[in-house]
Amino acid sequence: MDDVTDIINNIFIEWKKEYNYTRRQINNGECLEFANEVITRQSNVEMMRTGDVLGYDDQYDVEPFHVWVYDGQYHYDVEEPDGVEEWNELPFFKRCGF
Repeated sequence: MDDVTDIINNIFIEWKKEYNYTRRQINNGECLEFANEVITRQSNVEMMRTGDVLGYDDQYDVEPFHVWVYDGQYHYDVEEPDGVEEWNELPFFKRCGF
């Protein structure tokens, strides 16, 4: 089974070829779709949303909105394929001032 890092990097390469996206572009508009793709290839991760970690009932009506995957130990997204221990260490949240 591929690990999460390999899956994220492989999907990014595919999307780069097909859509010419940068990692940051994916995180600023396609993060939900990207996370869904990761989950279809790696069942040992769960989807996380900004609202999950901030305690909001409506998971999609939260600013800044972001979606990433979590394996129980590390938080991953396309800009942080190696994972970080805390969600707010993801580059998306650092840019937002978390």
